[in-house]
Amino acid sequence: MALEVVILAAGKGTRMRSQKPKVLHEVAGQPLLQHVLNTVKGINAKRVHVIYGHEGELVKKSFLDEKINWIEQIEQKGTGHAVLQALPFLEANNDVLILYADVPLLSLLSLLSLIEKGSQSALAVLTAHLDEPFGLGRILYEKDSVVGIVEEKDA
Repeated sequence: MALEVVILAAGKGTRMRSQKPKVLHEVAGQPLLQHVLNTVKGINAKRVHVIYGHEGELVKKSFLDEKINWIEQIEQKGTGHAVLQALPFLEANNDVLILYADVPLLSLLSLLSLIEKGSQSALAVLTAHLDEPFGLGRILYEKDSVVGIVEEKDA
């Protein structure tokens, strides 16, 4: 089975208090999205899809040298809605890896491990257990199964 990657990059980054799209803010001299794209190059994906929204044309122009299937999310209605925008572009029976463009420090080793876990089941989710998860959404579990994802305000 081939692997396709969907990178969610449509958000405004309201908490950053900037007019610049969140994914164009730089860390270590590169936009956040570039870090994710660089890591993804190591996993040999068949296609990379980027869901864009806020200031989308500026985002697209910033990555002209990258091989990306750009998918517009016209209305930003959350993460699930963003993923739905990619469904018409995904080939049946391919594995799909969904990433956030504003998580630039995810390592290739972590992605490869996640892909391996996903190949053994219908779904794999990379999570972290934090002592102080302030500002972050939460993964809801029942035993070893993910049953939901909630925003912090609803947790």
